[in-house]
Amino acid sequence: MDEYTKALLELEELHERKSIFTSYFLKMSKKESSIDEGTFKDLMMDNVYLKLFCPYLRTSLGEQILYSNIRNPLTNKEDLEKRRNKISKLKSSNMKNRFTKILDNIGTIGYYNFTDIVFNKPKRSTTVSIMSKISLICTILAVALYFVNPFLLFLIAFSVISYPIFSGKFFDDNTDNIVLIKYLAKVISGAEDLANVNAPEFADDIKRIQEIHKKFSLIPFLSKWLGTPNKQSAIVITLDTLFGTRYFAYNIIANILERNNKELIELVEIIGELDSNLAIYEIEENNYVCSPTFTDNKIFSCEDLYNPLIENCVSNSLTIKDHGLILTGSNMAGKSTFLRSIGINVILSQTVGIAFAKKYEAPILNILTSISRNDNMLAGKSYYLEEAQAVQTIVQNCNNELPILCIIDEIFKGTNPTERVAAAASICNYLSKSNCIPIVATHDMELTSMVKNYSFYYFSETINKDKSMTFDYKLKKGLCPSSNAVKILEILNYPKEIIDDTYKRLKR
Repeated sequence: MDEYTKALLELEELHERKSIFTSYFLKMSKKESSIDEGTFKDLMMDNVYLKLFCPYLRTSLGEQILYSNIRNPLTNKEDLEKRRNKISKLKSSNMKNRFTKILDNIGTIGYYNFTDIVFNKPKRSTTVSIMSKISLICTILAVALYFVNPFLLFLIAFSVISYPIFSGKFFDDNTDNIVLIKYLAKVISGAEDLANVNAPEFADDIKRIQEIHKKFSLIPFLSKWLGTPNKQSAIVITLDTLFGTRYFAYNIIANILERNNKELIELVEIIGELDSNLAIYEIEENNYVCSPTFTDNKIFSCEDLYNPLIENCVSNSLTIKDHGLILTGSNMAGKSTFLRSIGINVILSQTVGIAFAKKYEAPILNILTSISRNDNMLAGKSYYLEEAQAVQTIVQNCNNELPILCIIDEIFKGTNPTERVAAAASICNYLSKSNCIPIVATHDMELTSMVKNYSFYYFSETINKDKSMTFDYKLKKGLCPSSNAVKILEILNYPKEIIDDTYKRLKR
């Protein structure tokens, strides 16, 4: 299997696990200020998370926590500074290898959702509980009274026959829970290892891990009595049959989890945050990134900013000061990629504290987009309605206390040109007067003469002698002097009659 195919299969597998990555965010940390689904999808942030961050994460806890962090940009400088300081401590200390080894031992749990055991009470069975106690009593009585009446050994026979029927069905039906408890045991063992680390830079977290670990310290031992789903040792089976040990151990673990649920969530967050920070640290080591600077003015400035999803991506520089930006340009010249580059880096700068650029300076921002909206047949929404609702969300939030970076690609392209341009001009002018930094891409050149307080940039192509096109993907100041829609049809070998007729119509 070649490397490209292997990479595609790995990414496909990660996408299949997406519902698992998102569960902590959906159950625990989704807020009004969270990046909305439409914007996250527009900016291909799932791909950013899966392709860029997941390969560096070592535990299922880290997968959950980092995804949650990326969906929840921080909105004050103090919180951003605290997060950056934790990553800086990893750089300055010699603990990276020690932490990495501990987290590697915890590992991931594949397609199982670890948060199921964090947020849901373990299932119980009154019948199995009673039968396990009867099994224990029968065994003790049979042994104790054997010399009084040997026939009492039939009690053990009763235990051997009856209890396994009930317990076997219960544990077969709860295989997932057993797998999760086994993984939890690895987490608790990892917590013990972390609690024994001597790292003054991380003293607060280590102290808290020590305190929490005490509440769960029995779980690794008890989990051994559960056996392995579909594969129990002879000792586990024998002891369980005679004394009901599997359900006793399971029940004690369930009690521990129910009594200490808040502490379990806190432990998940501490270890997940450590894993997340180690991943960010390694990304910084292996990529061209910078630490963002957050300002108090409404100026967005970046130098050599690029899209981390694109290999050998061409970087661009830009400054937007007290105005919006209209982006024009040819098809395939790089407009949408550049818009996503900006959006991705705004989110990453306020979540993981890095930007894929030489320099990034901006205020703390909220971000809303309308880039790749589609027809929603199930909801009965047309392309235009999806667009209109996305832009409406931007309009409704453009005067919030925190400035909004809004990115709109091909504004209202789902409707007719006359109404599209008129509505687009009105919205652009409205946004430019709001607490907002609007960036709007369009093919409608007439729009550029109808807006105020906007600067103009464009992307373009070079037509070669053989009529092919070359794109440099560099941002240029001004209005795009050419278009290439018909040229693309020509390159695709559309019938000459169509091409000639199109050019004639354009000259009229």
